[in-house]
Amino acid sequence: MPRNQHNLSKMFTCSTEVIIRPRSLPAETGVSISTIRRLELAGNFPKRIKLSAGAVGYLKSEVQDWLDNRQRLGV
Repeated sequence: MPRNQHNLSKMFTCSTEVIIRPRSLPAETGVSISTIRRLELAGNFPKRIKLSAGAVGYLKSEVQDWLDNRQRLGV
Protein backbone atom coordinates (compact mmCIF):
# COMPACT_ATOMS: atom_id res chain seq x y z
CA MET A 1 0.00 0.00 0.00
CA PRO A 2 1.43 3.43 -0.88
CA ARG A 3 2.46 5.49 2.13
CA ASN A 4 -0.09 8.27 1.54
CA GLN A 5 -2.95 5.82 1.19
CA HIS A 6 -2.06 4.21 4.54
CA ASN A 7 -2.04 7.62 6.27
CA LEU A 8 -5.44 8.49 4.80
CA SER A 9 -6.96 5.25 6.02
CA LYS A 10 -5.84 6.09 9.57
CA MET A 11 -7.40 9.55 9.36
CA PHE A 12 -10.79 8.26 8.28
CA THR A 13 -11.16 5.36 10.69
CA CYS A 14 -14.82 5.24 11.67
CA SER A 15 -15.92 5.72 15.23
CA THR A 16 -19.04 4.30 16.81
CA GLU A 17 -19.85 7.75 18.19
CA VAL A 18 -23.21 9.24 17.13
CA ILE A 19 -23.35 12.91 16.18
CA ILE A 20 -26.44 15.03 16.82
CA ARG A 21 -27.05 18.02 14.57
CA PRO A 22 -28.22 21.27 16.23
CA ARG A 23 -31.74 21.15 14.80
CA SER A 24 -32.26 17.78 16.55
CA LEU A 25 -31.10 19.01 19.96
CA PRO A 26 -34.45 20.42 21.15
CA ALA A 27 -36.10 17.02 20.65
CA GLU A 28 -33.19 15.27 22.40
CA THR A 29 -32.87 17.71 25.32
CA GLY A 30 -36.15 19.60 25.68
CA VAL A 31 -34.13 22.85 25.46
CA SER A 32 -34.33 25.39 22.62
CA ILE A 33 -31.43 25.91 20.23
CA SER A 34 -30.92 29.50 21.47
CA THR A 35 -30.73 28.34 25.09
CA ILE A 36 -28.32 25.57 24.14
CA ARG A 37 -26.10 28.14 22.40
CA ARG A 38 -26.11 30.39 25.50
CA LEU A 39 -25.27 27.41 27.71
CA GLU A 40 -22.48 26.36 25.33
CA LEU A 41 -20.96 29.86 25.27
CA ALA A 42 -21.04 29.93 29.08
CA GLY A 43 -19.27 26.55 29.19
CA ASN A 44 -22.35 24.74 30.53
CA PHE A 45 -23.10 22.54 27.51
CA PRO A 46 -20.90 20.17 25.49
CA LYS A 47 -18.79 21.88 22.84
CA ARG A 48 -19.81 21.55 19.23
CA ILE A 49 -17.59 19.79 16.75
CA LYS A 50 -17.03 21.07 13.24
CA LEU A 51 -18.16 18.58 10.60
CA SER A 52 -17.50 20.75 7.55
CA ALA A 53 -17.26 24.41 6.60
CA GLY A 54 -20.97 24.91 7.22
CA ALA A 55 -21.98 22.08 9.54
CA VAL A 56 -21.55 21.36 13.24
CA GLY A 57 -22.75 18.65 15.56
CA TYR A 58 -22.52 17.38 19.10
CA LEU A 59 -21.41 13.98 20.37
CA LYS A 60 -24.51 12.17 21.57
CA SER A 61 -22.63 10.64 24.50
CA GLU A 62 -21.63 14.11 25.75
CA VAL A 63 -25.18 15.41 25.37
CA GLN A 64 -26.49 12.38 27.27
CA ASP A 65 -23.92 12.95 30.04
CA TRP A 66 -25.05 16.58 30.25
CA LEU A 67 -28.70 15.46 30.56
CA ASP A 68 -27.80 12.87 33.20
CA ASN A 69 -25.90 15.48 35.24
CA ARG A 70 -28.81 17.94 35.07
CA GLN A 71 -31.20 15.23 36.21
CA ARG A 72 -28.87 14.23 39.04
CA LEU A 73 -28.62 17.89 40.16
CA GLY A 74 -32.40 18.34 39.90
CA VAL A 75 -32.17 21.12 37.32
